[in-house]
Amino acid sequence: MSYLNKILEISNPYLLKIFPKKRLNKFLNEIAYLNNEEDRNKIVKLFSDTYIQFIKEDYQNQYDGINDKLTRFIEKVDDGIKIIWGDCLDVLKGMKSESIHVMVTSPPYFNARDYSQWENLKEYLDCQRKYTI
Repeated sequence: MSYLNKILEISNPYLLKIFPKKRLNKFLNEIAYLNNEEDRNKIVKLFSDTYIQFIKEDYQNQYDGINDKLTRFIEKVDDGIKIIWGDCLDVLKGMKSESIHVMVTSPPYFNARDYSQWENLKEYLDCQRKYTI
């Protein structure tokens, strides 16, 4: 029995719970080449990397409201530096998870900027609570 098959034998009950049958078959096809690998550490690493990739894809596919125009802009191959101007609470909703490496924002300090003005401190705090996870 190959080392990959040993991993699958142990993992199979869990994988059956996590992936629908069609998705599981795709995963198994994706890692099938590992049957030819002899280095156990490499098998574990590549198995894990592929599993994580599948989980991330499934998680990302759950999002509604992905902004396709924004996604194309972010994924466009160029110098790699992108500036996106907008309310981060709105813009982030349109992005795929893990689609950016670094983000710089200007937090909404209480009445410290022209673009972030509230009538009073209670209104500001209520707004902050609305977006607190």
